[in-house]
Amino acid sequence: MAARLRRRTASVLAFSLLFSAGAAGARRQRPQDTAQTWAAGPVRWLLRPEEAKELRRLRDERAITAFIEAFWRRRDPNPGAPGQALKTFNERVRAADQLYTDGDRRGSLTPRGRVIVLLGAPPALRYSQRAVPTLEPERENGQPVLTTRIATVETWIYGPDDLTPGLALKLEAAGGEPSLSFVFEVDDDRSKLIEGEEFLDPAAAAWVRDDAEASPR
Repeated sequence: MAARLRRRTASVLAFSLLFSAGAAGARRQRPQDTAQTWAAGPVRWLLRPEEAKELRRLRDERAITAFIEAFWRRRDPNPGAPGQALKTFNERVRAADQLYTDGDRRGSLTPRGRVIVLLGAPPALRYSQRAVPTLEPERENGQPVLTTRIATVETWIYGPDDLTPGLALKLEAAGGEPSLSFVFEVDDDRSKLIEGEEFLDPAAAAWVRDDAEASPR
């Protein structure tokens, strides 16, 4: 009975997330349009290529809901306690939206928001300035000129104790250190990731349990 209740709770959470995708009138969309609205939100940072391909093939509400349930089930660190991954995800999305809203763009869809969603808040954050490459407007000969300018940068550091065991193992297997560093250029609250891009995909892959099915059924 308890296991059945947990599965039902996870199903309700998944269904709620899908149909509160954030677009006005989402409830009036076709199921596949609603699913793509969901996939275009902050969950895009976790969605694996094979999952995105599978989702695009689905057409009816029942199949899409089953997909969402399986999506979060594969990411629950403890398969016997569904809902943990979705809870963590929602908490991080809320934090990113509050901290890093960028004009009309949700904070969770910005470069810094992406890292928050994948890894949580940075345990160590440093501010500094550095010379970064930039293109000046076109000169008389019609060619832009590559130069440098001094920019404010944020460096986010995640040490070995700040990573999930799965991510630490992936980094070590790839021959890297079990630590991550992301450098953002920050200008008037807008941010651009200039170092650390290579860590984003392993961080997303590490959300999926090693014993979980590789793709939706």
